[in-house]
Amino acid sequence: MLRLVLMRTRRFMSTLNRFMSTLNELSGIWAAISALTSVATVFLAYFAAINYMTIPDVRGYKLQRAEGLLHDRGFIPKVFGKYPDDQSSAVVHDQDRLGLSLSRGVELTLAAGSSKQATAEELPRAENGDFEDHLIAHYQLNDSPLDNSRISQPMDLRNTEFRIKSLYLNGYYQHDMENGYVAIAKLRNFNYSSFTMSVDFFACEFSDHITDDFGQERTNILTGGTSYRWFAIRWNNGFLELTLNNQEFRHTYSTLTLESRKWYRLIIVVDLLHSKQIDVMLDSTESASEIPKREAIDLPGDFVFHVVEDNVGSRDKSVTFTNYSNGEVFHGLVRNLRVYRKPMSLDLMNFLAQDHLQWPDDADTSCP
Repeated sequence: MLRLVLMRTRRFMSTLNRFMSTLNELSGIWAAISALTSVATVFLAYFAAINYMTIPDVRGYKLQRAEGLLHDRGFIPKVFGKYPDDQSSAVVHDQDRLGLSLSRGVELTLAAGSSKQATAEELPRAENGDFEDHLIAHYQLNDSPLDNSRISQPMDLRNTEFRIKSLYLNGYYQHDMENGYVAIAKLRNFNYSSFTMSVDFFACEFSDHITDDFGQERTNILTGGTSYRWFAIRWNNGFLELTLNNQEFRHTYSTLTLESRKWYRLIIVVDLLHSKQIDVMLDSTESASEIPKREAIDLPGDFVFHVVEDNVGSRDKSVTFTNYSNGEVFHGLVRNLRVYRKPMSLDLMNFLAQDHLQWPDDADTSCP
């Protein structure tokens, strides 16, 4: 009888021990689940706050519900519904559901409506207020080489200096003399065949015959690419000239005249995916009542940039103020270099051309 009681007691205690062990295991799992839930809650709240924050644009606009992510260089907004260097499919909202008020301080808001799937290459020329979403670089060049959009890399600057809230370039070619300048902006998420660029510039001089010891040709304004020079804008005997594919193609604009020691805002719109057109606008006024000068040219239907044909990827996605093909340089002040990964509409070109802040009125003092 005693033996039977002891046997049942041992069985009970063994069962009790297994039960307690199971409870301990469940307790540990529950604690782990609780901890993971807490961490997930914190991250969800953090990224929700980022996803719906209001981000001021450098020109005074505010983009509501700007989508983005944290990056090792800071906040990066989405471009075409994807993050930098991802050019796959994107969600594009119907253009008539986006609006832009042509005044400072407005808010760009996304109205309710359906969306459609499209690839970046299928996107038409921008017409409305979604355009600031496609900004991939804005180098203000007031006193820093940084890109204010925080998407592209800081500008590579050597033998340059900041004067009157602008970048001064001394007009000497990098490979000709020791103090030759370097000013190269390397772009991220750039599309060679579909883009808009704008820049403010003040040339101390334009000349293709300099009588100094190095024979510098100070005719260049802006060049795309250090290797292929897939496009360039230059001075040609008092007129603006466009060159493509390392100067294989040239077009001189008959109505776009240039003078030295005068501020200009230049806007270049390239659309090789749809219209095969390059649109250039040049503004030298500070009055909104005056219409900026503009000329557009149509390219042959089979035109393509050599840099695209050779499939070099992002290797030559850069903008500089030197043409490394022929050694032409810029001498003067530059500021507000903007790059968008989409062609800009004519209305937006007119707005951007005249929406500049007061240009420095003492630029002459910065020229030797």
